[in-house]
Amino acid sequence: MKININKLLLFTANCLLLTVISCTRVDLEDPLKGKMTLVTDWSKRTSGIEQPASYMVIINNQTLNYTQATNILPELEAGNYPIYIYNSPDKISITGTTAAVTMTGNLVDPLPGWLFTATTEARYADFKEEIITVQMQQQIRQLTIELTVTEGDPERIASTSATLTGIANSLDYESNIHSGAKLSIAPSFTRDGNKLTATVRLLGMANETKKLILDITFTDGETQHIESDVSAQLVNFNQNKHVPLTISGNLNTPEESGFAATITGWKMTGSSSGVAW
Repeated sequence: MKININKLLLFTANCLLLTVISCTRVDLEDPLKGKMTLVTDWSKRTSGIEQPASYMVIINNQTLNYTQATNILPELEAGNYPIYIYNSPDKISITGTTAAVTMTGNLVDPLPGWLFTATTEARYADFKEEIITVQMQQQIRQLTIELTVTEGDPERIASTSATLTGIANSLDYESNIHSGAKLSIAPSFTRDGNKLTATVRLLGMANETKKLILDITFTDGETQHIESDVSAQLVNFNQNKHVPLTISGNLNTPEESGFAATITGWKMTGSSSGVAW
């Protein structure tokens, strides 16, 4: 039997071509997962606060722990993926997108750690490598309360106890909603000359009246109870949390029995970047 060499070569070439086409089709139907680099910007924070040593990133039901500002996220198929970012500071718990400060009764801890959060969305695309940058938001704000004794003798003040009402103990950082009902903190005042000062760190303020309640015990055993509304001074507390806020007032103590102590002349000052209200 004679073999037609030309037909054999043509048949072989056709088989090879079909094989190549078949393999090409399989490759095209296999999607190449997109690649994403996440850059976290921690620059918007109070002076003197260190960037957290580690933080969590949640994407596609995966919880990832990172220590660097720039990281490569898992490769995923094309699509949009929400991203939630937070660190885990002292005295704050995170459940879903809700942060809660440690409580003792109705008192919120006055010195939690520094919490940072962010939410964003990553858009993965086939055959592409993307970079996404997100600004981390400082969620704990420093508040300093300064009282200057302008009437009376500051040396007569033996001790003080204080309460600040209208405090929020939880925050949904995705919706930026602060929550709390009839909660307070107990600022601890120290006296230096004629000034009484207390510094606290707060997750935020609730939508309630804010009052500073101060009880003073004098060296002769006399006591004074003062309630001062500071709602106006703290109305924008939940904004620009990286800017420390100081509220200051004049403490007028009685020089004679039968007179009431008062706090007057409240002022507000932002102590970061020269910001003031």
